[in-house]
Amino acid sequence: MDGFEQALKEGLRRQTPDEGFAARVCARIAEGHGARARPWWRLPQLRWGTAAALGLAMLVGLRFWQVRQEHARAEMAKTQVMVALRIAGAKMRFAQDRVRGVSPPRKADNRLAGDPEKHKTEAGL
Repeated sequence: MDGFEQALKEGLRRQTPDEGFAARVCARIAEGHGARARPWWRLPQLRWGTAAALGLAMLVGLRFWQVRQEHARAEMAKTQVMVALRIAGAKMRFAQDRVRGVSPPRKADNRLAGDPEKHKTEAGL
């Protein structure tokens, strides 16, 4: 046998325990020091970290939803302003034509096509 095998045999040979060994083991078990280590998914730090990450994700999601709602309201307001401006413009043109004494052009009337100078002379402007 070489030195390694001899050291292994010596390290694995049966020994009698020290006096009071059993009492010390029982005392440590009663204190709770001999408890098994918790699995990693039961660690309190992991629980708190997971709760914080979920809370943060919910806050970010809520803010994203608020921004989208705000954008949708802004688009709706823009559309309403554009419609109001078109209506106001049409009414202004109608009033301007009435003041000038010109009847509003009909859709079937194609007099406005072509040379604008020619139409000014026809209207008496």
